[in-house]
Amino acid sequence: MDLGGARPGGGRRGDAPRLRRPRRRRRPRRARPGRRSPFAQPRERRQTDQGPPGGHRPRQETRRRPIRPVGPFRPRRQEERPAMYTVISFTKVLPQHVDDYIENMRVCARASNQEPGCIRYEVMQDIADPTLMCLFQVFEDEAAYQAHQDSEHHRVWIEASGPWRDPSVRVRHELRYVTPAPSRAAV
Repeated sequence: MDLGGARPGGGRRGDAPRLRRPRRRRRPRRARPGRRSPFAQPRERRQTDQGPPGGHRPRQETRRRPIRPVGPFRPRRQEERPAMYTVISFTKVLPQHVDDYIENMRVCARASNQEPGCIRYEVMQDIADPTLMCLFQVFEDEAAYQAHQDSEHHRVWIEASGPWRDPSVRVRHELRYVTPAPSRAAV
């Protein structure tokens, strides 16, 4: 008698495929009477002197935030933008004074970044030409930049670094933002 691959004693043979029973869907558990779900909203206590007879109260109105339209980014109007003042300058340093320039510029940059109107004061060196330095300065406004120019540490720096610079190569750009200015925290 051929049983078609089934074992005479029942069970399955090592090479017979295992059949799975379909899963039963369970009904969601209900909270036991008298117990509330930990995710349920807290109930307000019903006072006996409120509402019409019969126990029904009108639905409480909730305050909703107004819906803002979704659309393309609209930058703030020009008068709302912070008026940041940016200066980028390139200076050529004499080769024998590059190390002195960098060492003293770090001191000046640290002091400049502590000024109240300074947002960012960075000093960079050109990779291809180590004698070419770039200063990237961002101030809250032109008055803050002028206060930086008048500061004691800046005056000392200008006097000390004057002989180290090549006067024939100096490029300076004063810039203003035309795109939305980044916040101070993001810079």
